[in-house]
Amino acid sequence: TAMEALALMALEANDNKTSVKYFEKAAKKGQARSMYRLALLLQGDKRLKEAHYWLMKASLGGNAEAQGLLKRLSERKQKN
Repeated sequence: TAMEALALMALEANDNKTSVKYFEKAAKKGQARSMYRLALLLQGDKRLKEAHYWLMKASLGGNAEAQGLLKRLSERKQKN
């Protein structure tokens, strides 16, 4: 999508704030891949509750990367 393309351009320019803005716009329109990428950026910014929310939404939206990450996080949590 156009929003995702803008987010990726901002990410390439190391402009995380703008990237988050555009990934969030795309995520709110139901783009599961953008939800996943947004979650990763938010996690890097230590915005963990928001990151978890978008990771769950991405997983429910069918994003395989989000599903795999949630599985790994769950397994890691069970070991501790």
